[in-house]
Order: sequence, then C-alpha cells, then structure tokens
Amino acid sequence: MIVSPFVVLMLLYFFANFVSLVFAVNDDGMFLEGKFFQLSSETLICSFALQVFFLLLLWLVYRLFLDRGVSFHRELGRAYGVFLFWLQLAFLTFNQISGVNVAGVDSQGGGGVSYLFIFLQPDILFILIGLGLKSNRLFWLNCIVFLLSMLLRGWMGGVFLVLVMLMCRGYPIYISLRMLSKGVCGLLILFALLPVFIEAKWAMRSGLSVSDFFTSILSMSFESYGEAVKYVMNRFQHVGHVALIIENCNRLHSSYLNGEFVSYWADGLPQMVVFKAFGLEYIRLNSFLVADTLGYTDAYWNTNPGLAGWAAILQEYVVLLLAYVVCLLVVVYSFMQRFAGPRYVMLISCFSLVYLFHGWIGAFFNLCFYAIMLMFWVRLRFLPRSNKKVLKEAML
Repeated sequence: MIVSPFVVLMLLYFFANFVSLVFAVNDDGMFLEGKFFQLSSETLICSFALQVFFLLLLWLVYRLFLDRGVSFHRELGRAYGVFLFWLQLAFLTFNQISGVNVAGVDSQGGGGVSYLFIFLQPDILFILIGLGLKSNRLFWLNCIVFLLSMLLRGWMGGVFLVLVMLMCRGYPIYISLRMLSKGVCGLLILFALLPVFIEAKWAMRSGLSVSDFFTSILSMSFESYGEAVKYVMNRFQHVGHVALIIENCNRLHSSYLNGEFVSYWADGLPQMVVFKAFGLEYIRLNSFLVADTLGYTDAYWNTNPGLAGWAAILQEYVVLLLAYVVCLLVVVYSFMQRFAGPRYVMLISCFSLVYLFHGWIGAFFNLCFYAIMLMFWVRLRFLPRSNKKVLKEAML
C-alpha cells in the first residue's frame, strides 16, 4: 500500500481542528495564545466549515498533479550539501553572536550581515536542497545543524518540518510491517521526548539557565505529557483563530480596505522588498491580529489566521483570494513537475498545508519562489555550454 504524505497531513489537520472544535463548543470558547475567548457555537462551526472547504480545494489542486507519468527525481550532488552545511553553520553562529532571530524577541539589528541571510534564507534552502541531496550522510548532517539552529532560536517546529521532509524524501512510501514498526517506534520516542522539547523551547525564549532547565526536566510528571499533547494539538489547530476573526470580520474588513495591513498577494520577500524600496508601510495580517484582535500590543511574534480567516476578512473579495491560491499552486506544481520531479511536487503540496492552509502565505510564497530559483539554477548548470549561451542571449 502506498501512503501519500499530503493525505497524512490533511487528515492530521482535519483531526486536530475537529477535536479542538468539539472542546471549544463544549467550553463556549477556547484559549488562544494564552487568553480565553468566548466564542459562539455557530461561529466555531462556520470556521470549521471554511477550513474544510480550503482543505478540499488544496486536495483537488494536488490531485491534478499527482504522479502524472513523471518518474525522474531531481538529485543534488555533494557540492549542494557542503554549501548548505556551511551556510547553516554560519547562520547559527551569526544568530548566537548577534542575538537576533530568536522566537518572540525583537529581532532588529544584526548589521549588514543580516541582509545576506535574509536574501539566502537558510531555513528555506535546507528544506529545498535537503530534499534532493543524493548523499544520506550530508542530509542527516544538515538535519542536525538545522535542528540545533532551530532549538537555539526557540523553535520546536523544526522536528515536524524534518518529519515532513523525510516523508517526501522517501516518497512513494510503501507501507510494510517492518516500516510500520519503525514508524511506531519513532513516534513513541518522539512522544517520550515531547515535554522535553517544549520545555527547551520556552527555556530558549526566556533565557532560562541550564541548571534551571534540567531542574524543571527532572520535576516532570505524567501530567506534563497531558499538557504537552494539548499544547501540540493547539499548534496544529486554528479553528479558534478563524472563529475569532469571523466575530470581528466587519472591523477587520474595514482595516483591510483602509490599508492597515498588506493584502495576501503582497505577503512575501520580493513583495516586501518592493514595499520597502518605495517607503511604504509593511504590516502583515499575522502581526496585525496579535495587537488588534488578541490584544498583545508590545509582542514581537505573530499568529496564524488561516486561509479561512482571510476569507472571512475579504468577504466579497474572497473570489480573488481563491484565484490567487489556485494560480500560485498550478504554476509551482507545473514547474516542479517539469524540472524537479514528483518528490518536489509532494513537498510543495505538503507545505501548502503546513504554511498556506494555516495562513502563512508569505512563508509559502517564499518557499515556492526559492524552489523555482533553485531548479532554474540546477537546470542551467546541467545545460551544455552551447545551450547556456543561447539561453543567456534570449534573456538579454
């Protein structure tokens, strides 16, 4: 039996949001980012229905490009793995020396070197290059550096991203008894370490000393596992966020029309560069909601509105959002299928759930943009010299 990583993630997000919906309806609200918000059952059910609609939309577009007779897999050689290793190591060192890019902390500063890493995007390149690395040794070496870098920045999501990459890297996945046993053992180990990961995350963000960190680890009980599971489930859901947006949709719609935050199509690194170049204010919805709707005026973090939340804000303009999402996916899927192979198509489809579905539109756009640039570079390097000359002349 062949298992699709996309379907696995889709069921995970559906289950997490459905369970959160049931608890929220029973409690007449839910905790969102540390605060309890009263939410009506009608609003919660409406938000879940919107989420299901976008899940089905992403699934339908994914089905159009699922294994359409393409059998080759783009593989990247040793040079890419070595470059990625040194890039990540330099990024890790820079963050530790300058004290920037820590989750939940003001990341202003870092000097001119920070612009180099903004341009190179080490985390995105790890996802894209890591997937195609031919060498398993270089892949795991880069995984270790990536996870260490994420840990030191106070992010625990790196473990989940690596799991997604492993599923895509092993695609197509044929389930056997042996593989099922390995998967169950891996999940059990991950579950056993879950409270430790979460405690490490908050320790890095708060600057907790090593001795205090180990003291808190030794004082953990079985209740810590229950809290850890609740925390992880809450990170996979955003049905409550969408419900809160729906209850404030008219005011947020007015804010959108007044330009208090940028539109969905302007969320991305290239768009931000253009806005900054013209001296325009650039505030994403993800950050705007933290101060406006959640009430954290001095926060340096952001939240996930989801595509469903954007739909509630846009109201009659939601048709343009649907067109944007479908066009973006079709263009990227077509390019990846032609030049990268089905594993990269699967990677983009999985991150359409991890990023796009959750409302991290800029993160997904950047991933797609760098994926196209990477494949264009790889394709250009493999062309014969005569073809490169023709291609360069055509571009002039």
